[in-house]
Amino acid sequence: MIPEVVNQVAFQVIGNDVTITVASEAGQLQLNVMEPIIAFNLFQSIEMLTAAVETLTTRCVAGITANPSAVATWWSARSGS
Repeated sequence: MIPEVVNQVAFQVIGNDVTITVASEAGQLQLNVMEPIIAFNLFQSIEMLTAAVETLTTRCVAGITANPSAVATWWSARSGS
């Protein structure tokens, strides 16, 4: 379930990136009236990615260990020994 949440965050960040890109292109002359939406989406993306990585790390990745006997079996089967 947590990896799916990380995917959802990634989709939102992609949407924010599109918004930032389009807003950056819409600025006229040296007066970029789009700065508030650019900053909002940038900081939102940073906050969401930070939370997603912390959640994935603590709830999915932390504590994962290799099973030495399974690795040896798979390695033997792969190498043909």
